Amino acid sequence: MKTWKHWTLVLILTVFGIIIGFTACDNGNGNKPLLCDCPNGTVHIDTPCACTGEDCNCTTEVILTYPTFTLTHGSGTFTLDFNPINLPNGITWTLTDNDGNAPHIDGVVNSSSYNPFSSLTFTQTFFKNNKQIGQQVIKVNRGGGSFITVMDASNNPLGSPDSDNPVVMVCFPSVTLLY
Repeated sequence: MKTWKHWTLVLILTVFGIIIGFTACDNGNGNKPLLCDCPNGTVHIDTPCACTGEDCNCTTEVILTYPTFTLTHGSGTFTLDFNPINLPNGITWTLTDNDGNAPHIDGVVNSSSYNPFSSLTFTQTFFKNNKQIGQQVIKVNRGGGSFITVMDASNNPLGSPDSDNPVVMVCFPSVTLLY
């Protein structure tokens, strides 16, 4: 049978545990754990830093954007430009497709390189120091002579003109790179 001495000891240990839990990481900000202080232009990833802030895992975050192009009902577009507008120095990329065409070195894809009435998947992969840091998939449908529908990786239309909307402005989704 437990005595009053046993319960007193349990109570004292519990109180000390609570006190240590609230003060162990006291850094002058109301006993909240210290989060990393990442340099400007970087973000913190993974788990929060240790109390000393020495376990920071900061990474550069860049959001790439693409040029806008038009799709016209009945004629589509004849080229797709995969060149990001704001690509930082030191970042490289490749562009491949599911049709077996050679990698697209200049980033501009011409519809005449593909069979009429085909569905294509383009994969753009980004690298820094030969390490992959991001990827984007764009799907397109080619009509008789041009690209007529552009979709993201989940088949959500980015642009699909019709008789009600004969001309639509299209832009590939932005890509976030972390390195």
